[in-house]
Amino acid sequence: PQRALEILTTSLPLALDLWRSGVGGESQAEALKATLSRLGPTFVKVGQALSVRSDLLPPEHVAALQELQQAVEPFDSEVAMEVVRADIGLTPQGLRSMFPSVSPEPVASASLGQVYKGSFANGTQVALKVQRPGLEEVIAADLWILRALEPVLSRFPLFQGVGTYTAVVDAWGKGFVDELDYRKEASNSQRFLESMVERGLDGAITSPEVYPGASGRRVIATRWVDGTPLDRAEGGEVGGLCALALNAYLTMMLDSGTLHCDPHPGNMLATPDGRLCILDWGLVLQVDPDLQYSLVDYISHLITQDAEAIPGDLVALGFVDKRR
Repeated sequence: PQRALEILTTSLPLALDLWRSGVGGESQAEALKATLSRLGPTFVKVGQALSVRSDLLPPEHVAALQELQQAVEPFDSEVAMEVVRADIGLTPQGLRSMFPSVSPEPVASASLGQVYKGSFANGTQVALKVQRPGLEEVIAADLWILRALEPVLSRFPLFQGVGTYTAVVDAWGKGFVDELDYRKEASNSQRFLESMVERGLDGAITSPEVYPGASGRRVIATRWVDGTPLDRAEGGEVGGLCALALNAYLTMMLDSGTLHCDPHPGNMLATPDGRLCILDWGLVLQVDPDLQYSLVDYISHLITQDAEAIPGDLVALGFVDKRR
């Protein structure tokens, strides 16, 4: 009840503005960003998902929500180091021995965790990602409340035309649960890195190497990668990097089957050696082989302009109900 009251009182001014005026305006966009930030990780994650949906929101809203991709209030670093120590199973002295150097403050902070720059005793630089404490309880309560609000929120145009409101909330919820286990993220990242090596693409596309011995359910240690986020890259580099990203995602979708589902610019780095490094493998979809074949058929029929075959492709892909 207390969390429901907090959500209601925090979001009511924005909800009334949306109800009266519809979606639009820079002041409303800033209010949306501020409201989601105050409501915490679940709602920040929703905002991040919407930040790439220029088909649903006006430009000023998209621009405001994109700030949530990298500008989230961090939590206390002492608490973070205690999470690291407990999750890996180290004593305070053992933590100092494993990571003799760790930045005093996070170098990046996101909705579910924050990242520190550190090093092992041998001098290898690492990125240490630490999960915010207490997320499971908060996210579970938030998702229950969002589902309970279906009769009200499903009336907003934002949730119309994208499937049922409940299905959208359930899909977000599954993604959150998967992202809370950093062992899955480590496995996904390592699997992608190995798939790029197997296909001879690691000279152009990569992901950070994971150190399993220094990782756990709420902590993940990877090799530190220097680079520039894709949206801050030099103008002359962007075209080539976007081509690499397209190549990477086609390979994931049509070949390896492990599809990275959080492709905002903050998760893509242009490295000094010209490679594209894809970060944050917590939200991943395993593409079924039958779906891969259907996608290939659909693309080939588009290229050959086989109009008669395309409706069947759309049914096979689940875009169109076969009963229609």
